[in-house]
Amino acid sequence: MAPITCKVVDANNRGRPGVYVVLECKDQLHRGIATLESLTDEDGGISLWFPTPSPGRTDDVEPQIVDSSNIPRVSLTFFPHTVPSTCPGPFLSIHTDLYLQGDECHGITLYLDPHPRLVHSPVPVASPLNKFAAAAVSTQEPQQDLSTPSPLLLPPPVSQNSRPSPMLLNGMHCHNGSRGQKRKAEDYPQSPNKRR
Repeated sequence: MAPITCKVVDANNRGRPGVYVVLECKDQLHRGIATLESLTDEDGGISLWFPTPSPGRTDDVEPQIVDSSNIPRVSLTFFPHTVPSTCPGPFLSIHTDLYLQGDECHGITLYLDPHPRLVHSPVPVASPLNKFAAAAVSTQEPQQDLSTPSPLLLPPPVSQNSRPSPMLLNGMHCHNGSRGQKRKAEDYPQSPNKRR
């Protein structure tokens, strides 16, 4: 899996919450096949994307992780300034087209300086665990006491005090003292219904 994550940071290198970002997935001919959107969290990161509802669709939209190993061609559009008067420069939106190949994570960071820049990194810049960590801790079931101990705590199966196997002793013990000699038929009794 190669998730696509984004982060928006300001000139002080702090995450910028509430930035609207549109992710458009494209086919080999660069035609749009899906559009997803999201807002940056309190740390300025995005790891989960919401499909844009199609006309007439009334069901709930679930967030999802976008995997670039399935769809490597994407376009990202950042809208960092919801009100144009808060824009420090002439950029109302920042758009980029990407080809994200390979099975590594892809982190896209937008630095909002007077001269905005985009940086790609092979590590995720946001994690879905950050958003849901508090919820997971509060809904976690109490851990059960397992009756089976951990294999790391058990003694080794063979210790120095254990008796060696008869098969590992000298060959004389393994074959009733007849190692290297012909075996006799009387050493191996047979049942009466078998032929000799």
